[in-house]
Amino acid sequence: MYYFGANDITISFGEVYKALKNNVVDGAENNELALVDQKHGEFCKYYTYDRHQMCPDMLVGSSLFLYSIPEEDFDMFKKAAIEAQKVEFSYWKKSIEEAKKKAKEMGVTFIDVDVREFQEKVKPIYEEMLKEKPQMKSLYEKAKAFDQKNAK
Repeated sequence: MYYFGANDITISFGEVYKALKNNVVDGAENNELALVDQKHGEFCKYYTYDRHQMCPDMLVGSSLFLYSIPEEDFDMFKKAAIEAQKVEFSYWKKSIEEAKKKAKEMGVTFIDVDVREFQEKVKPIYEEMLKEKPQMKSLYEKAKAFDQKNAK
């Protein structure tokens, strides 16, 4: 599927720098750390917060393991996971703040946009995807509800 006149090209994360440098692609969908750690900020002077791509952090546990432990241990496991998440988010936020500071020193401008227009334009994509893969509807609805609950 092609939308918005774009070409769908998949490039490994390690090759994005070279693709940016050689004008094979004119932008990348990566987090702020890529601007400095992978040096994308040498070529990408604008970073847009369009919020159309988000990667959830998950702790994955084997169902064999999870169903084998007593309920009180599961509760302890869940509490530990929540605490670990708090620590991870704290370090992540600090890393992003540091990366933004360095990226600004590289000449990168950060832009916040109103995402409603983009959301309207991608509705047909969602509808087509859900029509082709109805088993995704439940996950899609959960993600949408989470997004609405946590919207800034």
